[in-house]
Amino acid sequence: MMKKIFISIFLFFLLVCVVFSNNDQPSKIIKITDENSDLLLTGNWLFKLGATWSAHCKKLQPILEKIAQHFNIENSKVKVAQVDCPQYNSICEKYKIIGYPTIKLIKEGETEEYGGQKNFDGIVQFINEHLE
Repeated sequence: MMKKIFISIFLFFLLVCVVFSNNDQPSKIIKITDENSDLLLTGNWLFKLGATWSAHCKKLQPILEKIAQHFNIENSKVKVAQVDCPQYNSICEKYKIIGYPTIKLIKEGETEEYGGQKNFDGIVQFINEHLE
């Protein structure tokens, strides 16, 4: 009887550990701030300008993370980043952001805004078309 109770308690704690463990990978998205915004001046960048409280930005976040996992590797043709506009308003003002989320691509100093569907395939196609 004691053995069954012990096993039951052990399995309960094991279940609790599994449920509350954080197995998420660290984000591959580069966070642009006032201190590192000069990174956008060199190389090619796809970046989201948005707000953490925006429902549309929250919906886009896992898609952007998947894109970052694909592109934020050594010698990639583009880096993936994001700016939290309420916190770093001066960056978003520079890029004339009027709605969240806004996705932009910088290639050789020129900025292009993405206007298509905010899904993985559409954004990757946009990157590939502009960076061939």
